Amino acid sequence: SHYAVVEGRAAAAAFIDESDSFALRLEREILDVLEDAARPLPAVDVITAVVIGGVNVFGGSGTILGVVLGGLLVAVIQDGFTLLRISEFWRLFFNGFAIVVVVAIDALVTRRLQEALPLFQQALELRQQALGERHPDYANSLNNLAELYRAMGEHGKAREMARRGHEAHAMAFEERLAFLSDQRRGDALAEVRSSLD
Repeated sequence: SHYAVVEGRAAAAAFIDESDSFALRLEREILDVLEDAARPLPAVDVITAVVIGGVNVFGGSGTILGVVLGGLLVAVIQDGFTLLRISEFWRLFFNGFAIVVVVAIDALVTRRLQEALPLFQQALELRQQALGERHPDYANSLNNLAELYRAMGEHGKAREMARRGHEAHAMAFEERLAFLSDQRRGDALAEVRSSLD
């Protein structure tokens, strides 16, 4: 019976040691996760979030919503790396790979936009020669060119083309109104006003 008590005490001591060891390991794990979560966001994470969010690294613009969504995506992936205990090397590898892929896609899109620019300009010239500056199709070509410039990040040129497109639409509308009788002109203006409200 003395041996049974000693064995019971030894088993209890082993159990206590084991549970203390488990509690210490658990505490260490929790502290590691909290430490990883509290670390400041490195510049690479910020760059990755901004680039994934759609900001053109060669100049141009992005949207705040895109940057916020890019930041959320990067944060979720980084938290996944932390929870899965994936090494810092792979976290940095992901960031670098994401930046390279997005920049490559952005360069491809920019090149395609540059290739489209002469075609849009040619369409504008053809419509101007064939239809004149008071035709709605000419105004639409100006607006299309404005959208292309906006996508390329050339906002000054985009605003100018959009302004010219608006003026061309206004001239086309005035020209069409000139051919209408006074009654029909009033009806058309009322219809336009109601559609703007």
